[in-house]
Amino acid sequence: ALGIDGTAYHVLDILLGLVQADDFQAGKRPVVAISNQRLAEYTRRTTRTVTRCLKKLVEAGVLAYRDSPTGRRYVYRGSEGALEQAYGLDFTPACFNLEAFKAQADAFQRRIKAEQEARRAVTRFSRAIADMAELEPAEFHGFAARAQSIVIRDELNVVEKSVLLESLYSQVLALRPFPARRPVV
Repeated sequence: ALGIDGTAYHVLDILLGLVQADDFQAGKRPVVAISNQRLAEYTRRTTRTVTRCLKKLVEAGVLAYRDSPTGRRYVYRGSEGALEQAYGLDFTPACFNLEAFKAQADAFQRRIKAEQEARRAVTRFSRAIADMAELEPAEFHGFAARAQSIVIRDELNVVEKSVLLESLYSQVLALRPFPARRPVV
């Protein structure tokens, strides 16, 4: 949903494991002080790959760079554990964008669910049409061929295919109405 790949998620997972949960409370800054070299060791990737992943996370609005003037990352905590000085990778943008991320995730989940249902519908309608063509080849062979051509069309997405197949199936049913069921006594 954020447009980042698996390696960036891996880096994000490591960073989230390093930040202290208390730092996500209001008025605090959740900062992680880890070098790109150490992240590269943890992920078994190159430092260049880690740098690209961090850039993707910054562009996605999850992180911000808060490096010291010397370019180093470090966190100094006081005697009570509060941050006194913190330079590193800052999760403050993620805190501000949390509602937008939730909305993105919800929309992504809805899209995935709709695509799964459409895949099931494509299978269900194409099988039903093929079964009708098997029962009455002369009458329904053309419908089965049209259903197959819809299934293999690459320019259509799965939702469009399911809509077309449902329409085709409705046409098949209109040609061959089923007798009403008798009540079971």
